[in-house]
Amino acid sequence: MLQRNFFLLPAIIKKQSPRNWIMVISTGFIHTGIVYLLFFDSLRFLSTKFISIIVFLDPAVAIVLDTVFTGFRPDLYQTLGIVMIFAGMALTLVRRRGKADVVAENSQM
Repeated sequence: MLQRNFFLLPAIIKKQSPRNWIMVISTGFIHTGIVYLLFFDSLRFLSTKFISIIVFLDPAVAIVLDTVFTGFRPDLYQTLGIVMIFAGMALTLVRRRGKADVVAENSQM
């Protein structure tokens, strides 16, 4: 399968207009290169909790934006996944008062 698609590559390349190539290259540089550079450069300044939220939030936001801008409708499993990601993120942000917090609070007194 891969070999057959590889041999079709020259035909696909010839059919693309210069505007399409500009869009592909700009998407590669802006949306992939610069965003990843900013993300990985900011890791040293962010907490582990915040980084984990951002990493897991990315696919859910991508599907939501795809729904808003292109009219894509997620299936049942994708919708459940989005709901679970946002629910997990909300639970992560809610501060629970556990035994460790009580011990730390008492030791500061």
